[in-house]
Amino acid sequence: MTGSWLDVLVAALTTPPQRAQTGVMSLAPADAAAGRLVERLCLKFPKARREHIADTVAQEYASLANSRIRTYIPNLVEHAARSRLQRETIRLAPAA
Repeated sequence: MTGSWLDVLVAALTTPPQRAQTGVMSLAPADAAAGRLVERLCLKFPKARREHIADTVAQEYASLANSRIRTYIPNLVEHAARSRLQRETIRLAPAA
């Protein structure tokens, strides 16, 4: 194995998905959901680098990796990632 699952997730989120000959994306459903989350956050935070957003999403997924109840993990990840990016945006914004 060349890297941890976190490295694999970050790579999957920062690399454009490959399409099979049938035109179906080759990402697993969880990876596809994370990819859609990254896309939504890229639209909401256009000044943030895509790699940074994907890394933030991957870190939030990693923080919940040992959770016993997995049903709400995508919602929790989205909320936490959006909150972190908002805090960073406010911190980096020039003072008026």
